[in-house]
Amino acid sequence: MIFHQPPVRTLRRSSDLGFRWCGAWAIDASPRDVSRPVFLDDLGAFDRRCWVDNRLNIWLGAPREDDLPGLLAGIADCERDDVTSLLHPADRAVRAAGRGVARWLLSRLLDCAPVDVAIFRGPHGKPLLDCKRHGLAAHSLHFNVSHVRGLVAVAIGPAPLGVDIELVRTFPDMQLVARQHFAPEMLGPWEATMDQEERTAHFYRFWTLGEAFIKATGQGLSQNFRSFAFPAKGEPRLLRVDDRWGPPSRWSFGIF
Repeated sequence: MIFHQPPVRTLRRSSDLGFRWCGAWAIDASPRDVSRPVFLDDLGAFDRRCWVDNRLNIWLGAPREDDLPGLLAGIADCERDDVTSLLHPADRAVRAAGRGVARWLLSRLLDCAPVDVAIFRGPHGKPLLDCKRHGLAAHSLHFNVSHVRGLVAVAIGPAPLGVDIELVRTFPDMQLVARQHFAPEMLGPWEATMDQEERTAHFYRFWTLGEAFIKATGQGLSQNFRSFAFPAKGEPRLLRVDDRWGPPSRWSFGIF
């Protein structure tokens, strides 16, 4: 049986969307154990031959509102209800695209229809493959989804991982949010930055790395942002993390 890929435009990292955005990924594997991510250009070409055991794969796409009917065809009934409950058509499009593309990519590796990929949510909401349906593959195949209005990111890799994307914009409560959430090692350099554009860039560097990390651990917002810290510049890495998720060298991170 032929399964049609989700009707959504794939982006190249240099694509001009007309707005600024920032993304980050985190994976529970040391830099020596996982290669730099590959950004997928062609959903249709992705299959088992593309899969490399130590590689992180990231797909970026820009769904349109008129893509929605085709996107809904590739997701489960319960997901359709979740999508159609959203008020804004653009929000429905990105949520359906995230769910649909994740199912499409996983189905190519699991040799089943996209709607037959068995997904459940962990205690804090992280989507996981069901080992009762997919056996050992559920332990060696991990995925995560992030979306903002107009843009979707899907990541697939060999270890627990997280991905986050955000629109880069200033907002009145940025300083309050930073003081509430950032560890001292991050807050100090952030508040010392006088240039507003650089300060905004640092905020979203810290925020997307933090979101990707708490999604990778599976703890979500129950994990205190202040329990870890990243440097303001250079290659993203953990400066500090609580013992449950250490040592810092256990993890790999990236910005895109």
